[in-house]
Amino acid sequence: MSLRPTPPRTHLSLPARLLAGALALTAAACGDDQPGTSTPTPDPTPPVEPGTPEPPQSPWPADVVALTATLQAFDSVAGCEARLRAGTPVELAEAMADLGYDSLVTDVCASLEAIRQGSPEGCEGLSVSTARRGCLRRLALVSGEPSLCPDDATIPGREPVCIAWAARDPALCRGAARADGARCRAVLDGSEEACERAITPEARVRCEAEVRRYASAVGEERTESGLSDLTPRMVLTASPEGVGAEQTEIRIERDVLERGVHLAAAGCAYRVELRDPLGELPSPVAFTERPATATLAFEATPELELPGELRLGVGGASVEVLLPGLGRTDGTVGGEGSITLTRWEPRRGAALEGRVSVDLTLTPGRVEVSGDFVTFVRDLDPLPERCGRANGAEAVREP
Repeated sequence: MSLRPTPPRTHLSLPARLLAGALALTAAACGDDQPGTSTPTPDPTPPVEPGTPEPPQSPWPADVVALTATLQAFDSVAGCEARLRAGTPVELAEAMADLGYDSLVTDVCASLEAIRQGSPEGCEGLSVSTARRGCLRRLALVSGEPSLCPDDATIPGREPVCIAWAARDPALCRGAARADGARCRAVLDGSEEACERAITPEARVRCEAEVRRYASAVGEERTESGLSDLTPRMVLTASPEGVGAEQTEIRIERDVLERGVHLAAAGCAYRVELRDPLGELPSPVAFTERPATATLAFEATPELELPGELRLGVGGASVEVLLPGLGRTDGTVGGEGSITLTRWEPRRGAALEGRVSVDLTLTPGRVEVSGDFVTFVRDLDPLPERCGRANGAEAVREP
């Protein structure tokens, strides 16, 4: 069993709830009470049977005003600040002072102005990193520009949920963590019922609130990236020779490609690493109870002709294999063979497929490794303007 970092809990601490309450005042202070500006509050739930656990308390208000309504009602930062401060309970103001976040109200209103103006620079000017990330997330969602999404805190590339929302592509929710999959799809479906698939009661409550808040901002048009029939996989066969192996073939199957891959800019090419997006855990060769693992890496230009053969040691192409009890390959030193791409397009949601056929040094012998892999592009970095936009590659905005 491989270890994984424990995902953050979805419940909020008292300070976080106080901040959430202050942020919720935005809907009341910066929004209107005109008909049609908010989603109607659901009917009260019927009495529950004795002994039934109480549902989690939501940090969101009962009447969640749609983000589109909040933005329509926004007039100015000064007016927004005045209304927010006038409606802030003294307990929340006191808590914000205790937390050293006296600029919360200013950040809330400045973020609304930045989103209204379509200004990522306005988001970057906020006082704390979490506020900047939230502003960029909502700006990307409203503008439909995935490139504006903030970087993810745990895996390479931008936040997968933000990318899917901004791209209006439900299939890209496959890139989200398991805990975020339901809310990712529910907002794009515009359905609170879809939140029933959330993995915890707390996640369901958050999901329902986000549907009310964000569903209207993503509109009704959807993009289909065609990933529904794609099954990510990495299946390789290792055949060691001269290392005292009792097995003539060792099967290597990894589920690390299920969330897609990030294409990192490397000059005018993209570097791709087929490995655990959360990072590979150290695994000493002596741990014979651990399964065999493999990681692949290569660089490819947007205009690569298919099938594209990438030879080991050229352009960063490497294959590393760990065979517990036998040894670990270096990846490029003393190796021969190639990674061949059969499907390649630097575009979010595009399929990435290829095959592997290499002969690697495994002291004191060698190991032949062959097989194939299938995944998709979760996100990609922009390339410099000088590289052009060949094959749909995303170009960077020069400062």
